[in-house]
Amino acid sequence: MSLHEGLTDNPTVALSARSDEAPFPPPPYPVAPPVRPVSADAVPADFVPPAGHTGAIPLAAVDIADRYATDRYATDRYEPNPYASNGHVPTGAPAANGHGPAPDAGGPPGDGKGGGGKGGGGRPPGPPPAKPLLALLLVPIIAAFALWAFAWPAVHASPHGLPVGVAGSPGAITQVEARLAGTNDAFEVHRYLDESAARQAVQDREVYGAVVAGPRGTTVFTAPAASPVVANLLDQTFGAHAQPLAGKDSAGQANGDKAATGRTVQVVPLPTADPRGAGLTAAVLPLVLAGIIAGVLTTLFTRPGAIRISVLIGGAALVGLVGVGILQGWLEVLDGNAAANATVLGLTVLAISGTLTGLASLIGPAGIGMTAFLMAFLGNPFSGITSAPEMLPEPVGTIGQLLPPGAGGALLRSTAYFDGNAAGGHIAVLAAWIVIGGVLLALSTVRAKKKAAAMAAAAAAT
Repeated sequence: MSLHEGLTDNPTVALSARSDEAPFPPPPYPVAPPVRPVSADAVPADFVPPAGHTGAIPLAAVDIADRYATDRYATDRYEPNPYASNGHVPTGAPAANGHGPAPDAGGPPGDGKGGGGKGGGGRPPGPPPAKPLLALLLVPIIAAFALWAFAWPAVHASPHGLPVGVAGSPGAITQVEARLAGTNDAFEVHRYLDESAARQAVQDREVYGAVVAGPRGTTVFTAPAASPVVANLLDQTFGAHAQPLAGKDSAGQANGDKAATGRTVQVVPLPTADPRGAGLTAAVLPLVLAGIIAGVLTTLFTRPGAIRISVLIGGAALVGLVGVGILQGWLEVLDGNAAANATVLGLTVLAISGTLTGLASLIGPAGIGMTAFLMAFLGNPFSGITSAPEMLPEPVGTIGQLLPPGAGGALLRSTAYFDGNAAGGHIAVLAAWIVIGGVLLALSTVRAKKKAAAMAAAAAAT
């Protein structure tokens, strides 16, 4: 039986030492602790360990000897290679680490003429040439995609089916609808019976704004808290700065002597500390990063099971508390119920971190990259938080609302400024992502338990 046939994972071989040979390299050795001894008759006759070692020498199918002999792992952190010229490793002996047979001994160690053969003391070979080339090409590809994902929707921002309400006399409504119809389906018109109903629709987030037309002018109800960009657009289209509509009497007939003037009323304004809504807009990216970082740290520092899930939930809750403390308590850019806002922030982070941890637990580091790409490079720019989902090119706006950053940002607007109105769909999206993360975590936990049971059974058999 050969050495490689007689050894399993992490064996120990008890061998005698020869006093006239070079010392064995000091630890740390690149192998795990031994698990059982192997008979000395499994060692090739021409293999002699270095001097100074009596008893057990940790070897894995001559793995250490092969590694030092070929200089594949001999770097500045290790002592000079004593195996390159003293014949300890038999020529052609196969290596358990998959590096092939050990080279012919000969030449002084570390003479810089390459690994193996005569004078095999060179540096370890680098990665295959294709890998550096792939890394070189991936950088501009990722940069190009990030530029497209962030810049293209912003450059082509324009209304697409933007919900707007109208109310007033039939003739005035016809004029308003005619002006809206000339914008290539930019607006989705909702008719309301009167001014009160139109105003309530804005407060309920059924529409972004409403135009109430009358014989003396038009009144534009806007909600800057829903979207400062849309509020400004409606003001420019129908408000005091817009071209006035022709005056109409109560029967809808043209007066002919005057034009209907417009005025704008902010039904749901932004907080006085943040009149442009910059604080809420800037909060989405940190939430995405917090979710990604929380998922990575949880994956690295916890094992599958209840502890991992508890860390994810606890971390998300802490982020929610810290976030609402900064955004609402300190900067005062959020209104509404602080507990509800903290819950939204925590759910958004949990949807991201849970998905990342679950996917990474199943498929490894690739899961981290996939989730980070999805949330940061798609979810963040497609969220529509800087304007409105209906302002983004289709189907970008729809995709963004189906991802945690977009759903979380829209839900935070509802709880902070609209008393939770129109929150149901966004809650459902976040809940779906949290369930997906939970399912992935459950699958990884089951797989880990099966693997542990199989290892225990194998250890018991030996």
